[in-house]
Amino acid sequence: MICRQPPGAAPWEIVLTADEDPSPDTVEQNGKPLETVNRGEWRLSRFTGQISVSFRDGDSIDIPLFNRRPMIFKLSNDWTGDGRQVRAMTKGHFIVIAPCEWMRERERSEFGEPEGCSDTGFAAHFFFRDGNEPDEDSGGFAGHEVALTASGFELDGDSLFDDSREGDLFVGKPPLLKAAQGVVWARVGEERPDGWRGENFKPAKTELADVLAGRQGRFYIRVYDTEARLLDSGQFRYLSDLQRIIVDEAPYTRDTLLLPPPLGHPPTSVRFAGADGAALAPILPSDAPRAASVEGGVAVEPDPDADDFSCALETDAGRVDIVLELPRVWWRLEQDCDEAEVAWRDGEMTMTRHEFREGVDRNAVVRMRVPKRVKSVLVGFGDEVNRAYPSKRRHARESSDVHSHSYVRIPLADFADYTQIDQWLADDALFNVRFDLSGREPKPKPLSPIRVQADPTPEIVLFRSGEQAVAAGDPVTLCWTTRNTERIRVVLEPGNGNVEPNGELQITPSETTSYTLRLTAPGMDDITRRLTVKVHPQRDEVLDLTARVKRPVGGWRKGRGFSREELRAAGLTASEARRRSIRVDERRRSTHPMNVETLGRLSVA
Repeated sequence: MICRQPPGAAPWEIVLTADEDPSPDTVEQNGKPLETVNRGEWRLSRFTGQISVSFRDGDSIDIPLFNRRPMIFKLSNDWTGDGRQVRAMTKGHFIVIAPCEWMRERERSEFGEPEGCSDTGFAAHFFFRDGNEPDEDSGGFAGHEVALTASGFELDGDSLFDDSREGDLFVGKPPLLKAAQGVVWARVGEERPDGWRGENFKPAKTELADVLAGRQGRFYIRVYDTEARLLDSGQFRYLSDLQRIIVDEAPYTRDTLLLPPPLGHPPTSVRFAGADGAALAPILPSDAPRAASVEGGVAVEPDPDADDFSCALETDAGRVDIVLELPRVWWRLEQDCDEAEVAWRDGEMTMTRHEFREGVDRNAVVRMRVPKRVKSVLVGFGDEVNRAYPSKRRHARESSDVHSHSYVRIPLADFADYTQIDQWLADDALFNVRFDLSGREPKPKPLSPIRVQADPTPEIVLFRSGEQAVAAGDPVTLCWTTRNTERIRVVLEPGNGNVEPNGELQITPSETTSYTLRLTAPGMDDITRRLTVKVHPQRDEVLDLTARVKRPVGGWRKGRGFSREELRAAGLTASEARRRSIRVDERRRSTHPMNVETLGRLSVA
């Protein structure tokens, strides 16, 4: 029995298959003939009751269907292809078909909602089992738990890693089949319609290599108990001549990660080394325009659409398909306002702190496309790369991308309060990402998808006063010009506080004062310039301070100074007069009214 989902997200159906001759003469379900799908296949109309199979020689068998126990089917990775019914879940991807009313008893699966079946009374549930934990929870239905068991077999031999879903790739000698306890029969055959239909054998008595008899290619293997019930199934590939798969001059492994240099990914080199060291020539599919054969291998263009690389290796004994999901990393900046999908990048994005903050305001995220082997990334500036983000994968059944990559979303808002963004930046800051592969230590080499440029150095171009010296109470104008002062505080001291980056200010100092223009920002040493405005005391009014005395013959002449009597009459003392540079004639005793008037004007001023 197999389950499958026809193209176009149609309901899941169950089909009865007959692998061997003689083929059934009649196949009925609950007394009614079943619809033939293909040669050797019959589609079930309902999932209850029983199927009766009759052969021309008179033999017949009855196959019971749903009997209050979940129906378990094992599929390839990502729930693709046909699933074969097994007795219990071992390791891998499974579809469990159960009545719709059981859905209420099962918690939501991390793999998505159940899907419909051709029998509308049933639903198809997605299960994945790692198989490494002995007490692993089946995540089943209350009162109807899904049966678990260890894997029914193991293949042991030299193998190479690739990303194919067609089973492990064994090289050199054929693998050994190690069957679990309870396995009596096994069957191996080619997984292609016109291939070798296969052969049954007892693993306890016959080696897998003897059954293969030199055949190479892609094979299925199934193991059965004493009652010929399928316990487990799987696939494997075998090609004796292949020794190594080499990507960018290094063996291709589960830990291979291709990070671009600052200028972006170069073409990726793929080579296949044979057992004798010679290169094996791959067969490229006709629809692979971004990959080209070169001497000794293949060059794959640096294009995200070319990451899913496939080819075939063929010998006289068989053909094997190779799939490499080239583990190249790509990224792009996505914002709320993006009207169209932004192209993937493989080189540094440069931006200023201001542009980074604008991205925060627009809910921008760095979306990274990473290989599925990347479980999470660590992100930060410089050496402080410690903020973790998990990778999330869209499974093949949720996307037209058969291989589907994983994605990591890194919101810029998470880094808005970091000093590299929140404070003045003296040197370029690298926004770095490190990769955690399958829970192992993160790769030490970081990737820098963003370079935040250093802030331009602020500068005071001009700071001066209209007059360098003034009298007390006289106005004077200060003017200034600065450069690169966006998001920089410009402060005029003393007393005026924040001012515009470019401007002027009229002041009236009462005494000599030093003024400071200061450029300041968090994380930056202040930039200052000073000037001093000298203030002289207010000078007396300029008067004619010449004393006059009468000539003996009439008229007036210039005297040597003012007499004490003239000073006393004007309200001045001799010492005050000398302090104010007024000449005093100690010998003269006369008093002239015009001299007293002159001194009076000085006193008023």
